[in-house]
Amino acid sequence: MAKESKNHTEKPKAPEAILLPRISKPLFARPKGQGKMSAMEFLSKAAPAPGDGKKKASKQVAGLGQKPHPFKFGATASFKNFNSHHSACIETKKNSMVGLGFKSPRVEKKLNPMCSISWQDVLGDMGEDYVQVGNGFIEVVRSAPKDGAPIIGLHHVKAEVVWLYLEDRKYTHHFEVVHSGQDASALWSGSHKFAAFGDLEGFLRRHPDAKPEMTSEIIHFRNPTSLSRWYGMPNWLAAVAAIELKQCLYQQKYDFFLNRGVPEFLLFLLGGDAGEENMNKLESLLQAHIGYGQSHKSGIFNIKQTDLQVQLERLGLDVADDGKGFSGMSETLGLDIVTAHQVPPLLAGIQIPGKLGANNEMVNAMTAFQTLLIGPNQKTISTILKNTLGNKLYNAGIGLSPDVFEFNTILDEIDIQKADTIGRAREEATGSDRDFSEGVKD
Repeated sequence: MAKESKNHTEKPKAPEAILLPRISKPLFARPKGQGKMSAMEFLSKAAPAPGDGKKKASKQVAGLGQKPHPFKFGATASFKNFNSHHSACIETKKNSMVGLGFKSPRVEKKLNPMCSISWQDVLGDMGEDYVQVGNGFIEVVRSAPKDGAPIIGLHHVKAEVVWLYLEDRKYTHHFEVVHSGQDASALWSGSHKFAAFGDLEGFLRRHPDAKPEMTSEIIHFRNPTSLSRWYGMPNWLAAVAAIELKQCLYQQKYDFFLNRGVPEFLLFLLGGDAGEENMNKLESLLQAHIGYGQSHKSGIFNIKQTDLQVQLERLGLDVADDGKGFSGMSETLGLDIVTAHQVPPLLAGIQIPGKLGANNEMVNAMTAFQTLLIGPNQKTISTILKNTLGNKLYNAGIGLSPDVFEFNTILDEIDIQKADTIGRAREEATGSDRDFSEGVKD
């Protein structure tokens, strides 16, 4: 019996199964450097000192030098674009805090000429940073490099580009503003030193290399926190996990409707070898189900093989709960986000059914919101303004005393008694000649 030739090449065995990759198009941009880290893990890492890597850490006594941000300000601020409830909370808190202006009209009258657009515009940008990252900065430009020189300019400075630099153990400090060359909104790139408000002359004495005509001051608005001595922190960071999970929820549904890359049915060939050529053709057919506009398509394949058993299995692509699971989880995460913000759900667009959603819930919620959250924030900002632009030693006689920096509140703008009556009244307020400020009828 002749032996089989060793040069005989065996026929390639067809693969037993074909794995199809899931094609996904990200809904939300991931910050550079996040990689596979969760958003909370990425944001909570202290932001490194800016620079091109050549700048070395300070060799001075420990604790001196440039203070790193306790978390990444820029990436944290970008979350406003990723979640509707979070965005609503940011806007609600900002507008409630600084959006209603001051009780005295003298503030805007005096400060508007010093701003490119208006004082309210500068204050609004600062207030948004304050709510988003717990820190807000305003640049003060004087006509001459002297502490008592007239103030001629007030400008917002993005929180993510400002770094506090501690000079000595007496807490003498200045600020470094670092603009990236990739920042289209920056007027220049690189690092530039700014004096703390009221320390312009002292800063120039300590830093003879600084150009007086290019040096201005910065007012730092810090949301107090025991977690950082140098910077403030927002109160909503506990919601990062909920925001990221809701991103995943939207991404999952987005992928589903975009096309999960799964055909409507699978065809199993049992009991025989279809061969490599046939399997390749079958794979090409299945791959044709992946991509835009290809969802829920079916296919037919003709195999010239008599000993194969064909088994068809349909895959359930329909949402079994008709979206109830999605809506339920979405509402839960939305409540988690507004809870971290301490914003009443109604102000964030969330309707609460049942007893908690009673007619007078809005009035009670707004009262607590102003008293426990917005009021203290307004007092913090107001105090800083009183000690800076309201300080006659450094405001160059602009005519603003400390008492004018008192904010209007949402309780000043809304008639609480009338709103409560309208909420509980049985008759419609529209078209009624009743005076709702008199309260509810017996």
